[in-house]
Amino acid sequence: MEQKLPMPSFDEIYEAYHAILFRSAYLMTGNRYDAEDVLQDTFLIAFTKGNQVRRKESYKAWLFRIMTNLVYQRQKKLRREYPEEEIARVADGEETNVSASLPLQEEIPQRLDLQRYLLELKPKEREVIVLFYYNDLSIQEIAGICRCSQGTIKSRLFSGRKALKTKFARTEVERLQTGKSLTEAERLQKKESLTEEEEPYVERSGI
Repeated sequence: MEQKLPMPSFDEIYEAYHAILFRSAYLMTGNRYDAEDVLQDTFLIAFTKGNQVRRKESYKAWLFRIMTNLVYQRQKKLRREYPEEEIARVADGEETNVSASLPLQEEIPQRLDLQRYLLELKPKEREVIVLFYYNDLSIQEIAGICRCSQGTIKSRLFSGRKALKTKFARTEVERLQTGKSLTEAERLQKKESLTEEEEPYVERSGI
């Protein structure tokens, strides 16, 4: 019989995970108020059901599963407008004191493009993109969170990256026509190691 993990204190859980959970919820919902509600509900569930976590499952993966389920429930009820400038600040970690290691440290217009394009992805593609690139979760961990196969996760990453690449390429053409460069699109083009002919194997090289 599997043994359950010893339950850390609520303060320890909150301190360790509140910032990354909030930023991820924000990227998935596009709305600060929805993200705050999701975060609050996530920790409420964690506080009341933390003793259900078993040895084979990390608290991080368990918390992200709760958070993503809550995001889906909320998105089914209402789709809202999102404040672009505020999203850029939070995605950079400015309001959560989280250092952004992903390509969100470019100029503001490019960050806003990335946020807009994330919200234009299919929900399941957006979910795995956020979990993989913004939270350093493995394919195996994401598969556990989403309750699907690792092959499915790789396929969603592949299609999500491809969609983002296409959107950035289109924007790059438009901005070059006005004399502006798009370094974010160049980053995507340079670091994208997958092609349409390749198998959906994804490396963590950045979006």
